Amino acid sequence: MKLTVLGKYGPYPKAGTGAASGYLVTQGETALVMDMGSGTLSRLCNCIDVRKITAIFISHLHYDHTSDLLAFRYLLEDLNHKVTIYTAASDSEWYKILFTHPNFNVVNISPESAVTVGDFKLRFYEMKHTAPCLAIRVEGEKTLVYTGDTLYNENIERACEGADILLADCSKPEGFKGPHMNVSHAKALNEKLGIRIISTHLSPDYSPESEYGDYPGITVAQELETYEF
Repeated sequence: MKLTVLGKYGPYPKAGTGAASGYLVTQGETALVMDMGSGTLSRLCNCIDVRKITAIFISHLHYDHTSDLLAFRYLLEDLNHKVTIYTAASDSEWYKILFTHPNFNVVNISPESAVTVGDFKLRFYEMKHTAPCLAIRVEGEKTLVYTGDTLYNENIERACEGADILLADCSKPEGFKGPHMNVSHAKALNEKLGIRIISTHLSPDYSPESEYGDYPGITVAQELETYEF
């Protein structure tokens, strides 16, 4: 299983170099995209022929996780190609704008859903954020959990049972006040669960590498890097 970081910033990209949230998980012929924030589409196209994407998962409807879906629709129209998207149902106007398009096959999911996508089995867990958000557990040759955006909650631990990698929204500085985990949460999860953590959703003006010197099990996500496990 491989994880490629297309973008790691939120709520907007770092000037000149960054992209917002987006990740590509692959194993064999299966390719799963997780979120498509601003700046991720061009990077995705550089990594894979988009016609080989098995499915896309959208954790929640904030713009820094969804905005490149709009441009992606133009590309799909040019290719005359459809793609399946898994996301939670919503009666919001943004949901209607994003997903009522003939080149998107939208499958609504919930924490009770269990889905097989190519070689992956997917399960979903409710997170704690300012918008409804689902974490995803991707079970293949290894098991990866991606939190989307969230405060700390016990469902993270449930999702991580027996998992190998946690890709987590846990990069905010100590004392951060907002709907995201900070570096202390990353350390606590690493100590309690013993799981390897890739820390993501960085603020454009802050990167927590110095916080993790005594925590070899925590890595700060690097854009365009592929992690193999």
